[in-house]
Amino acid sequence: MALLSLNHDVLCEILDQTDPQSALRLSMVSRKAHHLGVPQALSRVTLSRSQQQVSAFCHFVLSDPQRRLPYLRELVIESGAFGVTHRIEFQRAADFSATEELATLLEQAHRLRHLSIACFEDLIVKEPRIAAAVCALPGLVDVGLHNCGHLSTALLPRLRSRPRKLAFTALFNRKLPSFFHRLIALDRLESLEISYLDLSDGSQPHAEIHEIPHMPSLRSLAVRGSTARMSLFVRSMPNLQTLRIADVCSSVDESSDHYKGGSWPSLAHLQGNVPDFRHWKVACPVRWLQLDLTAYHYDDALDIIRRNSPLVLSLPVETKVGATFWGSFISAAPRLRHLEVCLDEGKSKQLETWMNVVPRIIGSLRISSVFLCVRYTHWIGSRMDQGIAAAENESTLRTLRERTMEAIPTLRYITTAVAFKGENPFEGHQALSWWQVTSVSGTRRLEVVGADRGEGLRDDFLHAHYDAQA
Repeated sequence: MALLSLNHDVLCEILDQTDPQSALRLSMVSRKAHHLGVPQALSRVTLSRSQQQVSAFCHFVLSDPQRRLPYLRELVIESGAFGVTHRIEFQRAADFSATEELATLLEQAHRLRHLSIACFEDLIVKEPRIAAAVCALPGLVDVGLHNCGHLSTALLPRLRSRPRKLAFTALFNRKLPSFFHRLIALDRLESLEISYLDLSDGSQPHAEIHEIPHMPSLRSLAVRGSTARMSLFVRSMPNLQTLRIADVCSSVDESSDHYKGGSWPSLAHLQGNVPDFRHWKVACPVRWLQLDLTAYHYDDALDIIRRNSPLVLSLPVETKVGATFWGSFISAAPRLRHLEVCLDEGKSKQLETWMNVVPRIIGSLRISSVFLCVRYTHWIGSRMDQGIAAAENESTLRTLRERTMEAIPTLRYITTAVAFKGENPFEGHQALSWWQVTSVSGTRRLEVVGADRGEGLRDDFLHAHYDAQA
C-alpha cells in the first residue's frame, strides 16, 4: 500500500512520530506530501549554520505567514548562526545581518512555546526590536537566553509569558548581582539552568550578594561555572527535587545551619562531578545520585555516597580500583537498590579481576537491579584503535552478567553494555537488553526480557518507590 493512500488522520499520526528533517524530506515528494510535511517540519526548527540560513528561513515563513507561522512551536538559534565558532567573548565580531528579518518573524510568532537564542546580548544591542518581540510573546513555556549581560537580565521581569523553564548563560566578563531579583517576577518557574553566572557585588567578604529571593516554585536547578556558595540556594529554593552541578567553586561555610539539618528535604536526584561536591557539600538522603569524574577522587566519592545514602546510584569506576574501595562502598550505601556502574577498562586490563572479586563484595547489599557498562579507553598503538570484535564483546558481557547474578542473591534484573572513551552510558538513549533472574528447581538463570517490556525498565528502576529499610 502506498503511504499517501492512507487515511489523512493516520498520516498525521505517523508524521507526529517523525523528526522535522524526515517530515521536510517527505514534503518534497508530492503536493499532498508537501501539505502534510511542512507543518511538522516547522514545528521544531534549529538554525545553526549562518545568517544566510536565518534569512532564508525567515523569508520562507514570512512569505506565507498565515499558513506557516501558526505551526512554529520551537525555535533554536545557535551561536553558529551568527558566525561564532566558540564563545562570543573570544571572537571580535559576529554576523547579525539577518536581525531585521528575525525581529519581524518573532513579532508575529505568537504560538511559539520554546525559544532559545545564542549571542543574545549583542543581538538585542544590534536590533532592539528582538528584545521587544521576545518580551511580547504570550505563550513561552521554555526559554533559553545565552551569552547574556545586563540588558538581557533587565528583560526577565518584562516577559509577558511566565515560562516554567529557563536556561540562562552569562557572558564571562559580566557581573550580574541583580539576576535573581529580576528573576523573581517569573513566579511559575519550575526549572532553572544557569551557566557562568557571577553574582559578585563587592558587599561581602567573598564578593557575593547577601541573599537570593525566596523561590518556592522551583523544582529543578542546574548550575555550571558558578562561584556562589551553596547556602544561598538552600535558603532560597527549599523545594528542589533535582540538582545538577558542574565546575562550581566557592568558599564552603561549614558552620551554616544547612549542614546541620540537611540540605534540601525533598531532593530526589543529585548529579555532579566529584570535585564539585567539595564546594557544595550536599547532605541529605536522595533517591538517585549520579556521579561523574570519580577517577583520582575515590575517597571523596565514598564521602558523597555516605552523606546522601542513595537508593539509586550511577557511578563511573576504573576496573583497577580494588577491594578496599568496594568494601568501604558497602557501608556507605546501605539503602542501595539499583546500581549503575560504568567500568573504565584501561591499559591495565583489570576487568577479569573485577568480575572475580567485586560482585561478591557488593552481594551483601539488597540490590535488585544492575546496569553494568564496560567503557574501553583508547591508548595509542593498541588494538582499541581498530575496535574490538562484536563476538568478543558479547562473550565478555555474558560472563559479566553470569558472575554478577551468581554473586548477588537479591538480584532480579541485569543489563550490560559497551561504551568507549568520551561516551556517557548513563546519559545516552541506546536501547538496552535486559535479563531477568529466574529460578528453576533451585537453579538461578537469566532469561531475556522482551523488547517491548525492556524498553522502559531503566526508567522504572530510576523512579521506583523502593523500601528504604536496610
